[in-house]
Amino acid sequence: MLYNLLTFPAGVVTVSTVTTKDEEELKHYKGCYQDMWDKLFKEAVTGGEGLPVAVQCVALPWQDELCLRFMKEVEQLVKESKK
Repeated sequence: MLYNLLTFPAGVVTVSTVTTKDEEELKHYKGCYQDMWDKLFKEAVTGGEGLPVAVQCVALPWQDELCLRFMKEVEQLVKESKK
């Protein structure tokens, strides 16, 4: 939302999905500071198996083509890594 207000072109590219292994590793997550926010984060993302994991690509204002190119590069790298 902030990028829209600042007129920065932005897009999202899905790179993977949450796996069972990710969920197992989350059980041992304590966070950086072990405070309320770390606990809230863990609670919020628990049970997300199968949900997409994405990368948000952002460029400077009036650089829409650059943002699209960056998104295409990320998408191609994801396809290559799955081979």
